[in-house]
Amino acid sequence: MKNIVKLLSFIMVFGFFACEADEYPVPDIEKVPVYAITETGSNDLFELNVYQNNSLLSIWTKNGKVKVLATSAYSDTSDEINYMVSFTATENVTVSDSEGVESVVVRSYDYVIDASKDTGVGTLSITTVVDEVSETIEYNNVMIKVDSVYN
Repeated sequence: MKNIVKLLSFIMVFGFFACEADEYPVPDIEKVPVYAITETGSNDLFELNVYQNNSLLSIWTKNGKVKVLATSAYSDTSDEINYMVSFTATENVTVSDSEGVESVVVRSYDYVIDASKDTGVGTLSITTVVDEVSETIEYNNVMIKVDSVYN
């Protein structure tokens, strides 16, 4: 019985001193400014982050998937009253023709954001272009705000 008590005491003492500290060093990562767009009413576009200083767009879907696209032709002509931002994002996609032959094409998305700075409510227009065929979808009453995220 004495040996069991000694063994349990030893295990408790060893277990107490073997614990790691609760504090870990915090990495030196800065936050970057983004335009955060939410409430699109779409499952495919749950939230978008348009990076203001980097050529990036991140898109979250409602099922938790994230897509990051490079952007170009970024223009921010926002004033004291309205957010006015436009840019183009591109991605390579594989498409099949009627005979089943696959090829890689560039799909581009032209984004136009227009919203009130006072309310944050605005419009997001996305024109998708593939092989010179375009389609425009407009999302009304989206919420837009300036936020900061870790890059």
